[in-house]
Amino acid sequence: MSCFNMQVDNVIADANYDTEEILSHIYHKMKAAPIVPRNLRRSTNEQFTVKKDTVLCPAQLEMNKKGKMKSKGITYLQYNCPLHWGRKYSGQYLFCPAHNPKYTNQKGCNFLIRLNPSVRENIGYRTQKFKALYNQRTSAERVYSRLLAITMQNPTVIGLQATGNHCTTAHVTVLLVALAAHQLGYKDKIRYVKSFLPKFAGKLFL
Repeated sequence: MSCFNMQVDNVIADANYDTEEILSHIYHKMKAAPIVPRNLRRSTNEQFTVKKDTVLCPAQLEMNKKGKMKSKGITYLQYNCPLHWGRKYSGQYLFCPAHNPKYTNQKGCNFLIRLNPSVRENIGYRTQKFKALYNQRTSAERVYSRLLAITMQNPTVIGLQATGNHCTTAHVTVLLVALAAHQLGYKDKIRYVKSFLPKFAGKLFL
């Protein structure tokens, strides 16, 4: 947004964009607030118990401390299955007491404790401000639906520059239709691109 001399305060997106890379870019590079809810599908339902440097697996066995590891610039303390990798329970169990299929599929569970602070610690997920801002996402969805009416999703051009021009023209068109509807006194039709330009969608950029 620097070319428009505009400061982005908030970036609103759904839970599909809840990744460390995206959140860090928004928070650290754009200097904006990520209004992105947690993606619960990425969380595990397995119950691990953490007590200082000790981790108990879902079978309530003390996991084997493997050491530190790095992934995508983040440092973790890694723990793995005590039956496969440790000696403390050697010979005591023939199979995982919790009947976890990972015992045979991938040599037991792994658990990571993040050592670097996460950008998520700076996001006020439960605050009223976060919830109010995220609720505004529906306004953006309505804009997307209007853009789809003028071939935004299936451009008839090839190449980055041509596609950029296509997207710019689509946005300008939606704004002009809204402006024309407002100035002509048809405020109830500000959203309806198709009703103003019924033949436009099939002829764009021909």
